[in-house]
Amino acid sequence: MRESEFRDRLRDALGEPPPLSSPQLTPSDAGGSRAYPRGMALLAVGLAVVLVLALIASRIALRPTGMAQPAAKGGVATPADAFPCSLAVEAISTAQNPGPYLVTSVSLGFVNIPGGGFQVDPAATVAGLPVGAITGQNFYSTALKRWLPASIQTISPDGLSYTYVKLLPAGATYSNATSSEVHVYDVATNSDRKVWSSSSSVELISWDGAGILVSATPFRGGAVLLWRIDPATGAVSQAPMDADPTVLPVSAHAGGSSTYLGSDGHGQYVHRLGSRDNGTKYSIVVVASGKVTTIYSGTVGDSMDFDPVGVYSDGHGLWLGNDGGSRMWLWSPSSGLRSFPLTGLPPSPSGYAFTSFAFMPAGACVPGTFTGVAAPGLPPATTPTPSPSRRKSTGRRSSRNR
Repeated sequence: MRESEFRDRLRDALGEPPPLSSPQLTPSDAGGSRAYPRGMALLAVGLAVVLVLALIASRIALRPTGMAQPAAKGGVATPADAFPCSLAVEAISTAQNPGPYLVTSVSLGFVNIPGGGFQVDPAATVAGLPVGAITGQNFYSTALKRWLPASIQTISPDGLSYTYVKLLPAGATYSNATSSEVHVYDVATNSDRKVWSSSSSVELISWDGAGILVSATPFRGGAVLLWRIDPATGAVSQAPMDADPTVLPVSAHAGGSSTYLGSDGHGQYVHRLGSRDNGTKYSIVVVASGKVTTIYSGTVGDSMDFDPVGVYSDGHGLWLGNDGGSRMWLWSPSSGLRSFPLTGLPPSPSGYAFTSFAFMPAGACVPGTFTGVAAPGLPPATTPTPSPSRRKSTGRRSSRNR
């Protein structure tokens, strides 16, 4: 490289140097050897080169690979190959005999990747935090280092607040409520604000940079409307029906059935095309900014056993649970679809004919290995409880035709 070209690149990288005063030469400076000034100049150039290389190397080292996401909601942006890590999950175990009774247990903890061992978080608690009218999922915020009684979709973009729906009058259910209130709870400041109220049944859809998107349906039936709420001011504006990102674009399927599986919290929405009937052709697709990407196509019952439930993404890629609790999945455009078999499932209670498991991603996979406690068994079979009319949401719902 020519000296003039090097100087130009060095100046572009470091900026213009400050002006220097004219040197004042002494007689010894004028008549002595010039080896010392020349050596100092070469040393300065060498140090500058080292500095530039260090800056470039640090930028490369800190840039996540794979599907790097902003450090929002999860609070962690990590390289795709940064293993081991511990993935926050919500483990749901359900035992049922033929009939109306079932026993359900929910455990919050972490799956150690790549080993796949599940460990319950003994410090997990959402006590003292307000809970919405519909019991939703739980989420681990690395920004707050605690669990929240909220789904991934209802967490604020900065990961410090969540939104929930409160029914009125106090203690009302959906069968006798007269109005709904949308609240924002700031966990960091322990403050609760009502940002909107409606005489309709309100369902939270998502919270992103554009605000809180909700649907409102009259309690006794009627047309569904979408509304967008500014969480800071409470200003509300009606949104077009195609603003609902959970509804699969018409261009993505040819009239067959589709099911919404969940959002990763960063603007990606996962759908299933096709039914879950054995032998049926199906596909799992990701929709982001109107673009549809197929991550798998197969047949129900094939050796892949890919039946996703629950979604979240971080710097590693897109994490998905699997119905039945056999494994966790990780997908990225660069590495494709990978699975991690799970161990440490809670034991089934005696006396029940059917037990199912679901491990749903509930936050980022943070660096390191989590050491918790073993998963507890389900309650004894002698104390069954009736199936609730409004069960905990797992993210599955058929796409609505609006």
